[in-house]
Parts: sequence; structure tokens; C-alpha cells
Amino acid sequence: MKKRTIILFLIILSVYSCKPKENIVKNVTCGGNLKVEYEWLDLDKEDKNHIVANKYFKGGFTIYFVSEYDDLFKLYVNNEFIIKKEISRTEDDEIFNSGFSFGKAEDSIPIFKVESINKKSCFDVKLNRKYPILYVWLADNGKWTIRFSNFIHSDNLKACVNEEKTY
Repeated sequence: MKKRTIILFLIILSVYSCKPKENIVKNVTCGGNLKVEYEWLDLDKEDKNHIVANKYFKGGFTIYFVSEYDDLFKLYVNNEFIIKKEISRTEDDEIFNSGFSFGKAEDSIPIFKVESINKKSCFDVKLNRKYPILYVWLADNGKWTIRFSNFIHSDNLKACVNEEKTY
């Protein structure tokens, strides 16, 4: 009986530890709430599908737009317009084709803002150098999910997106 309890505890612990931590936060200037997730990978857990970014990103940030998009986005850093970017992708497209990188170690920690022109929705969030990668999902109803990460999913996030929990 004791052995079964220990095995059950280990199974529950392993399932819970795989799920990104989630928070609901207020947008800085866009209004409304934003679902934020955090995931962390230790260097010794790195494999061919999960590459720790902290050793490559020396103070910069990269934002990847994940899920299906056919939209025009305006991107801002510290409320300064940076670029207008059209993203047209399906779930099966590589996420690396729909990303945006910026920043250097000597820059102040920025507030990053994205406006969706077609869905008339936006989010803004203060970034954290501990998590140089930001994965962004936008639901059809205009709700945003942001995942802060310290690693790159070279497996295209297929195993990581849980649709019922994302939006």
C-alpha cells in the first residue's frame, strides 16, 4: 500500500511539474486582463527540441507568434512604435518564421506592446531578462496568452500548446 502511495505521488508530481505556471495580470495600458505563463528549463535538461536561450541571448528578447494568424500587428517597445508586421501562418508553420527580436544588455528592461489590427486587441507587459523568449497566442475572441520562457522550442510547440487552457 505504501509503495502505491509513493508511486501515485510521483506521478502527480511529474504531471504538475510539466505544466507552465500561470497568472492573470492586468495590461499596463491596453486595459483588460492577460493570461501569463512562465516556463523554465535548467541547462542540464536541454535536448535537441528544447534549447536554453539564456546562454545565447545576451540581454535581448525574441517574441514568437504561435498559433494561426492572418493579421497585421503593430509592435512597440517602451511605448515607441518599432514596426508594423504582417503575420500569416498556420499551426503547422515554423514559429521561427514569425518572430521579432530586439534589445541589448545595456538597454533598460522594456515594456513590450502588441496591437492586433484585425482583432482590435492589444497587450502590453514588462519583460524580464530571466525569460528572453516570449511566445504569444491570440484567440479568435481577442484574448491573449503570453508565455515567458528561457528556452526555445525547436519542436514548434506542438506538444506544449493545450488549447482548452490557453484561452
